[in-house]
Amino acid sequence: MADTRPERTVTISDMAGILAFVPALVGFKPERSLVVMFLGGHRVAMTMRADLNGANVAQLVVTTLRAARQSAAEELVIAAYMPNVSEVTRAILCDLAAGIELESIDDEPPLRVLGLAAVGRDGWCELDPWEPGIPPLRPLAELEEHAMHAQGVYEGRVVATSRDEIAARVKPDSETRSTAFEVAAEAVITALPALSDHEAAQMMTEHMQEVESKPVGSLIDEVSLARMMVLLAHPAARDAAMLRIDRDNALTWVAAWSQVVRVSGGRVACAALFLTGVAAWQSGDGALMNMCCDEARAIDPEHIGVQVLTAVTEQCWQPEVFDSLKTDLRAAS
Repeated sequence: MADTRPERTVTISDMAGILAFVPALVGFKPERSLVVMFLGGHRVAMTMRADLNGANVAQLVVTTLRAARQSAAEELVIAAYMPNVSEVTRAILCDLAAGIELESIDDEPPLRVLGLAAVGRDGWCELDPWEPGIPPLRPLAELEEHAMHAQGVYEGRVVATSRDEIAARVKPDSETRSTAFEVAAEAVITALPALSDHEAAQMMTEHMQEVESKPVGSLIDEVSLARMMVLLAHPAARDAAMLRIDRDNALTWVAAWSQVVRVSGGRVACAALFLTGVAAWQSGDGALMNMCCDEARAIDPEHIGVQVLTAVTEQCWQPEVFDSLKTDLRAAS
């Protein structure tokens, strides 16, 4: 999932334009991937990416239909990214397109697969499900030099060169912690058992206000970083942090909580990964959200944050669903 916010809706006019914008939509240059773009009135309403290796077409049909209904899409464009454009790639695309149209035939209106495309290292092409074979490949320069590619850069969308680059942003315990960090962390660890819910939430709120007062992406100072990390062990502080995230400030919290992730480990890292994932969800960055979920699952597959982020992906929840989750949390507190 990626880029579901209405204000970031992108107008498209041709297949090359759609493909040129895909890296900006999914957050990185796809490799061995299947990308589905959900269109409403020739606008990209949602984008979904799945690993193409070992793809389960039947499951992809179910997931695609669910996402299409969530995003009120009427048409789809499906693209495969592999080193080589082959008959196997074509068969997967055609089977997926046929399955989607067959399963939605009773919908009103039924989903229509507007186009199929394959992108390889030597070129790209549009595919006609009714015509056998692979058409001549067109140059990749048509995508790389397309105006839609330039628009993605202009809008400030961060496009990683690979998923590994995204993973490095949210790798727990991957950065060296200074002496000042360790001293500050130890002081809060000592004080934490005596903190009331109100005190813990207030301390976290003060640090969050400091983060929000600075330009987006500014590094948090070592002392504040240590205190925010340790405070995540307190439920009231975690709740305060989650309630602070919304679609307007999501990029601020993607940067801040990912910094906390990189200096933390264990269940505290899970909490920071969850907060980063929620902020990524609210900012429309599905690739980063899924990476946060994967990292947290590797630490504790039963963590509530893993369950929530997994549900976001599997149920194709739009960012607006988070508003109701926050309402429920406030009512319970």
